[in-house]
Amino acid sequence: MDIDGKNIDIAYRPQQKNTPSQLTLSFKGDFSAHAAFHRETMMDGVGKKLGINQEIELNDPDFDKEVYIECDDADFIRQFLPNVETRNILRKVLKDFTLFQVNGQQCSLVKSPAEPLDALPAEFLSGAARNMLSLARSIPPAPIVESSATPLTDEFLMYKKCFLIIGAVTIAAGAGCMIWSFIAYEILDGGAFFMRTLSWSLPAYGLFMFLVLQVLRGHAASFKTLATGGFLALIGFVLAFYGVGSVMNGALDHSSGKEHAAFVAGKHISYSRNSTTYHVMVSFKEPRMPEYDFLVSRWIYDERAIFDPCVIMIKDGLLGAPWVISKECHSTK
Repeated sequence: MDIDGKNIDIAYRPQQKNTPSQLTLSFKGDFSAHAAFHRETMMDGVGKKLGINQEIELNDPDFDKEVYIECDDADFIRQFLPNVETRNILRKVLKDFTLFQVNGQQCSLVKSPAEPLDALPAEFLSGAARNMLSLARSIPPAPIVESSATPLTDEFLMYKKCFLIIGAVTIAAGAGCMIWSFIAYEILDGGAFFMRTLSWSLPAYGLFMFLVLQVLRGHAASFKTLATGGFLALIGFVLAFYGVGSVMNGALDHSSGKEHAAFVAGKHISYSRNSTTYHVMVSFKEPRMPEYDFLVSRWIYDERAIFDPCVIMIKDGLLGAPWVISKECHSTK
């Protein structure tokens, strides 16, 4: 789209499985900082009240309450939004769009979710493009060299990336160890062991988040980063403690195995979108032993009958969680 001799790129991404549709208007240029502006949300307000976020305010009550500034360079913000007219343009576009951002080489307006392009009036797109150009002309063209504010430094971005990477890596490592343990070191009572590892993982997660908070607090994007990365880390810590604990419990266990007599107590089938899973439930003849549910093939499922005898070989486990070495059921048909 051409507006006053300036080229505005328009991109539309339709709704996908886990992501909403998105409309983006962008204008390329040489801008002086990285910043994002959106309507202030409850999360932003909570972050400020808790002292985690530190937002730049312009002593304009209506604007400060309505728009959240995700930038730590106060001099840049005051040069970009020096008067009520520019602030009102920004407030106007944020009524129809989700986000206005400046990213070094371009500025853009983002609307998500968004209607398809053919459903949007041409006047709406051209009006939004003109408002974006008006805002782009107000962006300082040269970097701010001297600033009394704390800039969004490369160090903060590095810590932010490391935090998110740790969350993703712990999820991957935990999931991998869980799969490994299910295949090679299957714990007899996984639910009880999960609750034990939860009592280990949650304090460790709390300490980790406390340390991360000390590093990341005091920036405009602190609370959002902590919320996103904290959720990933929580899942990662829980999976990692259970997965690694399960593998250690079996791999480092040097106790001798013991055979236990059991019998088939039940069978059931579980269905998912892409697969069918066959289960056999066995009960031990010894008291205080939990029921054991394990996966079998379709053929074994069809062959087994209620009360068929079974022999389950079990070891004590390094961490005191008995795990199954082998299992064998005999058909009485």
